[in-house]
Formats: sequence, C-alpha cells, structure tokens
Amino acid sequence: MANQAAILDQSHGPLVIKDIPVPQCHPTEVLVKVKAVATNAADWKIYQGHFPQVLPALLGCDVAGEVAEVGRSVIGLNVGDRVAGFTQQQMVGMQSMMATGSVASDIRHGGYQKFVPMLPRMIFKVPDSVLDEIATTFGCSFFTAAAGVFKSLGFPFPIPEGAPVREKVLVWGAASAVGAFAVQLLTACHVEVIAVCSAKNFDYVRSLGASHVIDYRGGDVVTQLSGQDLKVKKAFDAISSHETCNACLDIVGEGGIVADVQFLEALRRPGIEMEHINVVDILGEAQAPLLSSLINDWIPKFVATGILKGVQSKIYSGGLNDIDQAIRDHRDGKIAGKAVITGI
Repeated sequence: MANQAAILDQSHGPLVIKDIPVPQCHPTEVLVKVKAVATNAADWKIYQGHFPQVLPALLGCDVAGEVAEVGRSVIGLNVGDRVAGFTQQQMVGMQSMMATGSVASDIRHGGYQKFVPMLPRMIFKVPDSVLDEIATTFGCSFFTAAAGVFKSLGFPFPIPEGAPVREKVLVWGAASAVGAFAVQLLTACHVEVIAVCSAKNFDYVRSLGASHVIDYRGGDVVTQLSGQDLKVKKAFDAISSHETCNACLDIVGEGGIVADVQFLEALRRPGIEMEHINVVDILGEAQAPLLSSLINDWIPKFVATGILKGVQSKIYSGGLNDIDQAIRDHRDGKIAGKAVITGI
C-alpha cells in the first residue's frame, strides 16, 4: 500500500502533497482506506495560525472509507466494511494543548491522507444506501451536536420511543453543520425546535425537523419570538459569538440553560446555566456506553431510515489536491455546511 497526505508545513498554507508511510495499525485501531473527507472550522483555524501549532501537521477529522486492516484487539469490524466517523486528530491535539500549551506536530491521525488509523468507538458502519459524500459529514460536527444535546442540555439517551413533544429548544445557527445536526438530534428527542438562521435556509432547516424558523437578519430575535408567542428555557448556540450568546441568554432568562461551542465564561450571568460543549466529553472512555450505543445501533439505523440526513455540503472531486481550496473556501464563508472532498 502506498500513502499520500496533504500536509500543512507552514502557517496559512498551502497544503503540500507528500508521500508518507502508511500509519501502523495499533491493536485497538482499524486502518481505514479513505474515500471522502470533510472540512470543519478547526481545520481553517489551525491553517490560519489561530492556535499555537507545531508544524508540520496533518489536518482532517471527518472521514468516510473502507476498513483495510483490523487491529488484533478489535471486534465487530472486518476488512472491507464501509465506515465513517471522527479521526483522533482533534482529540490528540486537545490533549497536547492541555499538556504543553501548544498542539504538537502530528502526521499520523489526520484524515487528509489515503490511509488513516481510527478508533472503533469513533466510527460507524455505513449502510449500503448511504453515499460516502453524506457519511463523511458525520464527524466532528455530529459528535459536537451529540455532546451538546445529551451532555450539555441533558436530554436522555437512549431516546424514549413514542414520547410526546416535551418542550421547545432554540437552535441558533441551525443551518451550520453543528446546528443542523443539533436540529436533527433534538427532533429525534421529541423536541419542538425553533431554528434561528437566515431566511434562505428556512426550507433546509424545516426539512431537518425544525417546527419554527426565525430570521436572525429580520430584526431583533427576542422580539420575533415574542411576536410568535414562542418561549424557551433551553438554547443551543452553534455560532457562539458574543452577540449570539448574549441573545440566547436574554431569550432563556433566569432558570434557563445555554449550550455554547466556545469558551465564553465572561458572559456568564447569575441564575442562567452556561454549558460549554466539548466534543471530547462524548469521545472519551468514560462515555463508552453512550458512544457505543450511538455508534453501533442508533446512527446506522436512523441514517438508513432517513431520520438522520447528514448536512448540506459542497462537493470537491479532485482528491487530496482539492483540500487546500476547500479549507480556504470554508474559511472565507463560501461553504454552507461542509466542504466534502471525494476521489481520495
């Protein structure tokens, strides 16, 4: 087997295509032959030097592909299985940041290569009816949304079947990749979702299950909610700027809870819970029962039945050579949802 990777060896890029050794498959891993990858915000932030990063680095968290080798301790996966999920790249980076204050150079775990080692607890088997282009969007964004819904907001898992709609939850940034998965997961939890996004995405978020839509460009969101007699005590802020987080805090009020995807401790207010959504919270060993049920049962079932639809994306078909442009387009706001690169 020959391996190539799109490597970041200088801040601001461009990525450079290099021949590198095929990563060794450790006993607890599977080696995946990559078919498609998807960008996420962490990629372009590292690309731009927003984090202290030791170079060279191999980016990429979201992968779909085929199992090429199975570690001797792994059960339930076989060579040839179609899989998708989340590489160890971001988790290893976070651990390095916490230990040393910077992200160590890592050219083993990134998804932007032809072969990548992955942990079974972070991947799922892809149903035959689902394309790689859809499956690869179920990476960082899905697990971040799951951490927000089940850990930060406290919705139960396994999800009770046939339960009545219990409450309303506001999702700000509902058309973003994380927000779109949050809408789908909350809908599956029998929640009445109020989606805040631009008007051009109203039909899209309704197709994901949103019951109400609010245009954040159409005037004060708090006023719009009041005009529609929509009251919520829980909000999922998938954007988490100072502006959006403050608006969510205003909306839920005292006794409410806001889940945010950034560290915004300075905005914390008495009487309102703020829960930072950390994807590592759901990927660690401590959450193995929840993660195992999500990965092995829930995701494949609901992807196959269409309840989970993935997220909107722009397709790039040029393989490793297209990743640099896809990251730049994601950075520049030219991507709705995900950039998906095929032909790896």
